[in-house]
Amino acid sequence: MSQRVVVLDGLRGFLIVFMAWNHIWFQEGFVLGWLHFGELGFVTSAQGFIFMAGLMVGLIYGRQQLERGPRPVRERLWRRTAVVYAWHLALLTVIVLAIRLLDDTRPAWGPFLGSLYDDGWAYALASAALLYQPTYLDILPQYVLYLAFSPFLLHLALSGRLWLVAAGSLALWLFVQMGGHLPIVATIEPLLRYGETDLVLRSHFNPLAWQLLFVTGLLLGAATASGRLEPERLLRPERTELVKGALFVLAVLALWRIAISAGLPSPEMFARIQAFERRGELGPVFPIAFAATLYVVAWLLVAGPRAASPLARRTAGFLQALWSHPLLVLMGRHALLVFVWHVLLVYAQVLLEQRLGPISDPWSSLVALAVVALLPLPALLAEARRGLPAPGPAPRPARE
Repeated sequence: MSQRVVVLDGLRGFLIVFMAWNHIWFQEGFVLGWLHFGELGFVTSAQGFIFMAGLMVGLIYGRQQLERGPRPVRERLWRRTAVVYAWHLALLTVIVLAIRLLDDTRPAWGPFLGSLYDDGWAYALASAALLYQPTYLDILPQYVLYLAFSPFLLHLALSGRLWLVAAGSLALWLFVQMGGHLPIVATIEPLLRYGETDLVLRSHFNPLAWQLLFVTGLLLGAATASGRLEPERLLRPERTELVKGALFVLAVLALWRIAISAGLPSPEMFARIQAFERRGELGPVFPIAFAATLYVVAWLLVAGPRAASPLARRTAGFLQALWSHPLLVLMGRHALLVFVWHVLLVYAQVLLEQRLGPISDPWSSLVALAVVALLPLPALLAEARRGLPAPGPAPRPARE
């Protein structure tokens, strides 16, 4: 396994850890909950996770399609789609059974599960159909949809129509930003019925908007796999102008984020800010912040070790060492399993606090650390089942 793939797996593991950290919830909060990079800007773990999913599809399946042709890759991607959907159904089944078998879970999980309590079986079927997505069960449905369309996107990207895919993706995102999806939702919802139950759509993430991240990752991965994009030639140590520009953008956005958290903007200013930061619809501030972060991180990983700046070299070395940590690499390699497990852990943690009463610091921070410590468990079990050795020291970087 090349060092580059190791680092990408480690980055996925890193994003899952911080996604879980962000999802852990206590009534009185916990001090360590502020230790998340999302508190200093508009880049979230979910953005990185969706982008990385597309990037890995483009890199891995793009290379396979160039070697073996589109048919086996299409079949593999659709099998992967079925696997992800099966895990979504399994996770949903566990949660539905839990609310049927456990007493008094509604105070803890009611805001997460909503109508699954009132019209459980109708909404359980709607959730299985990806129409009603409980809290934290809304990323896998996106992944199912994106994977299902990936063979077509890969074919277009690898046959020289990369910019057509990019234009279509951007057009869909703009369609959502201008509210084009609203009349569609208003038309569909009155038609949704199961028996006597009128159903409503529920999804925190609008897939027509968030596809921008997945498709961008897929296109970058496919372009790299086909040789159209060479990171070493694009990201050079001496070319620091864009890095400085991206850092300036991130600094400005960080100041805005801090000002918003402190309640400093006036009501008129805040109304305008809200139009740009609708997270569920991937408002404009989020892709701008993500693009700036992506460029800085990519430059540090590719060009940073050879940069003239000692700070850049040290930062690059730290990131490569961090994202090569064996446990992070292991979790990234089994990202689907760890993601499903993290949802169950967070639901269990929320129920635990509801049963015990409000948990405050330092106990809440200790419980949060325990949740994170349990995250690698399914990945370790999966490796043990395959008869592989436990994670050891990270491999040395491959020579260029």
